[in-house]
Amino acid sequence: MKNWMWVAGLVLIVSLVIWFKSGAINPALTCLYSDNQNKIETICVDGIKNNSLIKSPLTVTGRARGNWFFEASFPLELLSQDNQVLAQNHAQAEGDWMTTDLVPFIAELQFETPLEGDNGKLIFKNDNSSGLPENDAQLIIPVRFR
Repeated sequence: MKNWMWVAGLVLIVSLVIWFKSGAINPALTCLYSDNQNKIETICVDGIKNNSLIKSPLTVTGRARGNWFFEASFPLELLSQDNQVLAQNHAQAEGDWMTTDLVPFIAELQFETPLEGDNGKLIFKNDNSSGLPENDAQLIIPVRFR
């Protein structure tokens, strides 16, 4: 009887690990990778994936490499279908950003839903303090408005 309980417990734990890794707990994680072969994440956004429905106010969370931040923040903006800026803000680090590790961030965007078209894009930009174009990076997530 004891062996059966150990086996059942082990099966439960393995099932939970597989369920978690499959994305069932957080199915809407959108990431930009610096190395597609090794899947090295540079920025990941929680809860928003391609063509997610969004409304104002929009709270955005995720994690980004410390080199995306400058003075603990990086810019993001929301554009309409015709590339009009609907909102701009800075994502704030929620931890020590002076690292090359992933750092949690949070941002809020308040915007008016556009009258024309229901598509837009959410753009996350690294805060490139060098100003050199080769150091620019961005993650663009297509979104839809409610």
